Amino acid sequence: MITPRRTRLIRSGGLRSFQASIAEQTRTRDPWRARRTAVLVPTRAAAEQLRRTLEALALVGARPAPVL
Repeated sequence: MITPRRTRLIRSGGLRSFQASIAEQTRTRDPWRARRTAVLVPTRAAAEQLRRTLEALALVGARPAPVL
């Protein structure tokens, strides 16, 4: 059985606003939903940088976001 997927295209004015958009779209209090969320990046280095950015934004944000 193929499960439905939701794809979003988000425009941004620059890298910081793009990162903030990703953080906002992936922020959730439900750890099971967070585990099912995927953000595709081109390299392992990009994945590591995005992970660090999401962690930093989660610490500063108004509501906590699990980073898995």
